Amino acid sequence: MNRKFSCMALLWSVTQWEIYDAYTEELERQKREKEAKEKKKGGRDETAKRRGNDELGMTSSSMGPEDYRPVARAAKIIERMINQNTYDGMGQDFKYYEDPVDDSCKLIGTLMPMWKFAYDGAKKMTVTTIANNERYPDLFAVGYGSFSFEKPAKFGLVCFHMLKNPSFPEYVFRLGSGIMSLDIHPELCHFVAVGLYDGSVAVLDVRRPASEQPVFQSAVKDKHMDPVWQVRWQKEDSEERLNFFSVSSDGHVACWTIIRMQLERQEIVTVRLLNKPQPTPKKGAEVEVFNDLARATCFDFSPVVDNIYLVGTEEGIVRKCSKTYSTTFLHSFQAHSNAI
Repeated sequence: MNRKFSCMALLWSVTQWEIYDAYTEELERQKREKEAKEKKKGGRDETAKRRGNDELGMTSSSMGPEDYRPVARAAKIIERMINQNTYDGMGQDFKYYEDPVDDSCKLIGTLMPMWKFAYDGAKKMTVTTIANNERYPDLFAVGYGSFSFEKPAKFGLVCFHMLKNPSFPEYVFRLGSGIMSLDIHPELCHFVAVGLYDGSVAVLDVRRPASEQPVFQSAVKDKHMDPVWQVRWQKEDSEERLNFFSVSSDGHVACWTIIRMQLERQEIVTVRLLNKPQPTPKKGAEVEVFNDLARATCFDFSPVVDNIYLVGTEEGIVRKCSKTYSTTFLHSFQAHSNAI
């Protein structure tokens, strides 16, 4: 009797209405899940499509510089490949060209123009300086400015050209004054010292985007009063700090050291005009009279002794100087009658 009652109760709890409701509810749940999956999949496809368009540079005005770097790198590689195919003949001549004329006149040789490096942004500007890269022989830097002191350049450009792609510079930096001198660090070749027309100096870092300002720049109170005609990197000091020298036509030779993420200036020597020797009334000895600042134009360091360097001036005199002495010269050479 109990078994019959239990079976009847079980059959009563699973009527066709309950089965129908259960099936309907399950179908609705499956339908909702399917719609949710399709909606989510459609969103991913749209995001992927938009991302692909962004990488191709087709849409999205909110892209950052990081989004363009992979595409820019790929475009640069393709551009180099195309240029190497275009200038293949020049490249072969650059590596393997032999002129039979050189055998007959070794002291004279011949010249053959090969590449022409240009930049549209530097039109009507003068190439004022060129610096080679010691680590990468096919990469060099070109400074653009003006030698016309009546109409100086409104801005300066530093372009890094490469033999692999002569059609367009690898990097371009724009500064607020004309470029007068450049020097690439022999070991840390991404650092470039720059001397400007307004008397200031700066340090560029080619690892950073070209739109950024120099990583280091001299303060207004420390800069030279005349154009900086030459800059030259030196060995690190005793505290392993980067430093370079600059010479200007204001008569000063300065050392710039990177300290606490800024350029600190140290006066090395002041070059003054050297008048004609005048005899003293007693002994008739020749004396040197310094009465004004000389216009220094260039300098170079000794390859043997690090402390010794030479300074050339507009009066045609070469001064032998030492880093140890900041007030006197070791020797003066009457080298030329015109500016050096």
